[in-house]
Amino acid sequence: MSKKPAKKSKPAKKAAKKAAKPARKPAKAAKPAKNATKAAAPARPAGNPLRDRALAIFKFAHKTTDKFSGGFSDAQMTAMPCATSNHVLWSLGHLAVSNAWFASMIDGAPVGVEESWDKMFGMNSKPVADASAYPSIADVRAMYQKTAERLEDAARARTDADLLQPPTGESGGFLTDRLDSVLKAAWHEGWHLGQIAECRKALGLPSAMSS
Repeated sequence: MSKKPAKKSKPAKKAAKKAAKPARKPAKAAKPAKNATKAAAPARPAGNPLRDRALAIFKFAHKTTDKFSGGFSDAQMTAMPCATSNHVLWSLGHLAVSNAWFASMIDGAPVGVEESWDKMFGMNSKPVADASAYPSIADVRAMYQKTAERLEDAARARTDADLLQPPTGESGGFLTDRLDSVLKAAWHEGWHLGQIAECRKALGLPSAMSS
């Protein structure tokens, strides 16, 4: 006669039951803190980056125009390769008058340009080939530098917040704010730089790019 199987001990029974139970569900991952998934706001640049960038662009344009206007003889300064050309002397005088206006839109002071200069070089003026109709080349160049420095000084004395304020005078919609005065002045320099470069080419002068 076969023997009865030995009874399992109580500890063995408990271990068997425990092994038969399904594994517990994995613990839920902790919820992320509110707004943790949102990208952190970029740090605001220190200083006045808008002002400094705009000034760097203007200074580059002004320096390049000054460079390209060099190397002309006195006679060539008022040469007009074609009837519609803006000669170099007029271009520099026009930029001088214009930069005084741009500066006034920042500093709020009068434009400060004599009426005779406005008639010779202002927005509605037209260049003439007669050099005697204009101030000396030295005087025009000096005014060109002076008004550029005024514009730079006016902008440098103000913060980004100041320059984002409306222009100090009526611009007819041409300017959106005082910072735009610096940027539009740089654009205007580039516009007339192209005309000066064309005069160089027409008169057979070498390129000023590498000089």
